[in-house]
Amino acid sequence: LTMILSLLLSITQTSSHNTKNNLMLLFMISLIPISPLLNNNKELTMSFSPLISTTTENINISITLDTPSLLFLPVALFITWSITEFSSWYMHTDPHNNKFIKYLLTFLIAMLVIITANNMYQLFIGWEGVGIMSFLLIGWWSGRQDANTAALQAIIYNRMGDVGLIMTTLWLMTTSSMNLQELLMQSETTSMIPTAGLLAAAAGKSAQFGLHPWLPSAMEGPTPVSALLHSSTMVVAGVFLLIRLHPFLYNNKTMMTMSLIVGATTTMF
Repeated sequence: LTMILSLLLSITQTSSHNTKNNLMLLFMISLIPISPLLNNNKELTMSFSPLISTTTENINISITLDTPSLLFLPVALFITWSITEFSSWYMHTDPHNNKFIKYLLTFLIAMLVIITANNMYQLFIGWEGVGIMSFLLIGWWSGRQDANTAALQAIIYNRMGDVGLIMTTLWLMTTSSMNLQELLMQSETTSMIPTAGLLAAAAGKSAQFGLHPWLPSAMEGPTPVSALLHSSTMVVAGVFLLIRLHPFLYNNKTMMTMSLIVGATTTMF
């Protein structure tokens, strides 16, 4: 939460130098809990104010720090910090350089929401946030027709994959809990609906075979955007989704086989 709040504060700043220092500091902070939590095989969960409150269910803003999130957090922060350093030089002639840096930070915040989410609502918010910001970043040079086409292509292919995540979320909403910890404890289900949805969502976000044409087109955006999408964030979000909800796939051998086939086909292609 401190990281997200710090990044939100950085967005309001006009100095890219302060932004880079904040990212460096957050990267250092993200390394602190790795050793004590991983060595003791523990995870930390924190709940805050309600995200959604209805007569039947209350969904709190909940953050979890477990093995996947502890490993992905420093990577995402370090890569974004490095790209921000590069962007301050590469985009220095752009009149809207500060706005570009803010877009990068907003993208990072959405990714951190995905990594630390402890319920499907937060994960979906971060998931869509990453998609929206990728559209804005790829189409940064809006005066170029190819950049606009690439941005539109990225959002369309990602929305096709997002149908899978929506399908999974709706299925879980009607049959189970939206809390990830409870979901993983109830993961004995072998239903094809949630697992197929997860695989489709991951394939779209990670540009797997069939939903891949948007990725090479993303090179039409500024070089820092290509670096961000192709490294630790956008493309890896699909992989992280499968890691986070792996028990669903583990108990469904058909979907595990399909995941292997999709990955192998993409590699060979």
